[in-house]
Parts: sequence; structure tokens; C-alpha cells
Amino acid sequence: MNRAESERYRQFHVERSWENERVTSQIEPIHWKITMLFYSAVHLVLAKMVESPLRYGETQEERARRTHDDIFGYIRDDKYLIKIYRPYNVLFRLSRRARYDVWKPGDHDMKNAEKAFGQVRDYFIKTFPNWFKRPRGKEA
Repeated sequence: MNRAESERYRQFHVERSWENERVTSQIEPIHWKITMLFYSAVHLVLAKMVESPLRYGETQEERARRTHDDIFGYIRDDKYLIKIYRPYNVLFRLSRRARYDVWKPGDHDMKNAEKAFGQVRDYFIKTFPNWFKRPRGKEA
């Protein structure tokens, strides 16, 4: 993957993260809000993972085989991302329960998800500020 492709994929993931976060405020069931926050965090990690084509995947087929274990391994191994391991894991666990368990998340769970996502998002904004400079006409 060349530099231009990497930048295009990075920007795609950052924009998808923004979209997922924005949609969270527009939907009702808490289980979907938690899930959307988790996938917003996933896209931020993928935006960083683009720097490592062997981990990110050179082809769509390789990317389609990527698992959450692969993403956790990347977070654990990356000198920057290790700092978000705990809040990312909170989002992962809450999202998984919200999607697959017979469990109705409450306001407390939503607050935990929002706090964890805020920690992940804020870390990315602080560590990689150039990723978050929106082009003119794309202001929120």
C-alpha cells in the first residue's frame, strides 16, 4: 500500500468514526448507542493500523479476515495504542454484551461506554491531531 492509499484509508476510518459517534446521539436504544461508540473506537484504531500494512491487510480479503483478537493484539503491541487498551476493552465488553447477551444495558452502562469512548477519542485527538483537521465545508 503506497502513502496516498494509506492516507485515503486513514481518512476513511476517521470519517467513519465521526459518523458513528454522531449517529449515537440520533438513535434510541442504549444497546445500539453502546455498539456505535465501540465501532467508532474500532475505526480510530484501524486509522492507526493503516501504518502497518501487514497487520491492517494489503487486500480487502485480508482485511475481511481480521478479527477483534487481531485488533487487540495491535493495540497491545503498539507503543501509542497500549494507552487505550483498558477503555477500548471496556467498550468491547459492553458492546459484546449489548449485542449478544440477554441483557438490557441501563444509563449507568451508557455512561461507562461514553466515558471509555471519550478516553479513546481524546487520546487519538491529542496524539494524532492532524488526523482531525476537517476539510473546509465538513465542520460539525
